[in-house]
Amino acid sequence: MIRRHRGHNWLLIPQHEHARLAGEVATAWGNAATPPLPLAEPLLAAIFQHDQGWIEWERNPTVDPATGIPREFTEMPLPVSAAIWEKSIARCAGDSAWGGLWVSRHFCWLGQRGRDAHLDHEEEVADMDRFLATQQELQEGWRQMLRGSYREQELAHHEEFGFRALQFFDALSLWLCCTEQPDPKELPFPTGQTYRLAAGEEGRISLSPGPLRNSPLTLQGTGLRIPAQELPSDAEYRQVLATALPEKLEWTILDSNQ
Repeated sequence: MIRRHRGHNWLLIPQHEHARLAGEVATAWGNAATPPLPLAEPLLAAIFQHDQGWIEWERNPTVDPATGIPREFTEMPLPVSAAIWEKSIARCAGDSAWGGLWVSRHFCWLGQRGRDAHLDHEEEVADMDRFLATQQELQEGWRQMLRGSYREQELAHHEEFGFRALQFFDALSLWLCCTEQPDPKELPFPTGQTYRLAAGEEGRISLSPGPLRNSPLTLQGTGLRIPAQELPSDAEYRQVLATALPEKLEWTILDSNQ
């Protein structure tokens, strides 16, 4: 869940909604000046589906018991995150070995960062070490499956490109979703090109240099708006969500010269 402030309210955006937006930008990628995505079919599937493991948790989300604030995706206990990530990885691996490999690497990258930030929590570190070790074994299994179709150098290139592309579109969508008026941001693409995002008025987003087939690109999403207040229990939080007002979100991504 993404928790974003809007006045005296919180706007809550589901993780799979954010992933869908990332997938829509990736689907529109490529024009006369920008090459299309390689391995587009498995890569797009992985980008669209990489947060599917959150769906079950978001049906019954929790608050931080110390603050009464709804938990955001960055505030989860490591074992809970690892269990969610495992479901996402399994979902993507069901589509393709590439999907399993790329999404596993993405969550291992996040898991390593979380582990390094919680070195004083021995049990959480041990849980994350188990997650990372299991994923390394799975990754090697997916590589072995792919070796029948790709030379080793080609396999390594596609693995790295897909992993970095997933991270790029994930970060772009999070930039859109996490803050109503985000600061400009530069994101490196796997080809070495750096793209600059800047927010304007009324959801207008400048993307430079322009990589999309059709510009402007309109994106629409939905969140739930609830009052920004302390919630004493998970049960009360879920009751508030049951009567929450849906809120439509819209962005228009344009080439910087438009």
